[in-house]
Amino acid sequence: MKVAYIFRGDHVRDTTLDRKYIDALMCYNNWKKTLFDVIPENDIIFITYDSPLNEQIKKLFKPKEFITLPVRNQVNNFKRVLQFCDESEYDRYVILRCDFMYRYKITEWPKWNERGIFIINKDINWPNLKFYSDTLFIIDKEYVKTILNLGEAIYEHAGTIHTLGRELYNKNISFHLMYEEYYHMAIHPIQVLASMEEEPDINNPKVVIPLI
Repeated sequence: MKVAYIFRGDHVRDTTLDRKYIDALMCYNNWKKTLFDVIPENDIIFITYDSPLNEQIKKLFKPKEFITLPVRNQVNNFKRVLQFCDESEYDRYVILRCDFMYRYKITEWPKWNERGIFIINKDINWPNLKFYSDTLFIIDKEYVKTILNLGEAIYEHAGTIHTLGRELYNKNISFHLMYEEYYHMAIHPIQVLASMEEEPDINNPKVVIPLI
């Protein structure tokens, strides 16, 4: 199976509130162990914005594509991700943010051996608004058109992509929910916001309790 790892959005963030500085370079070792080395046939794609780190990221990650968008906008960024998926030929697209690290190897993630559309879990606003987490999406090639055919409906909540799963749900389109429960990012079973802790030990992941 040939996989495209697509890192979307900002790859660097300055200190805001209680979140520390984080950039994609700091996550490289974790991603190498949990993503890149696990599936030999893969390409790395960045669909991001301009920053002083662009050349360092290109040198370290050696991405197949490094696409920079002129304006920081989550919806437009995700549309460009879907366009890439539609125009390229990979078996599976793993769409990731640049500020999360992982506790497990990707092939051990729930539902990995299934086919289809994958959303990691429900959002904190479930069930009233039926939002889903925007931190991770997996789409197999034959399901890319299904997402594209939803059109602007998946961006109904202005400025976010949290409603993608809701539109699938409302239109009775089958998809995989990797976890039924909502988890705070600090105690998620497979991922952690990189600024919240040191690089996870993938051989000794923490035991976590769902917040439901």
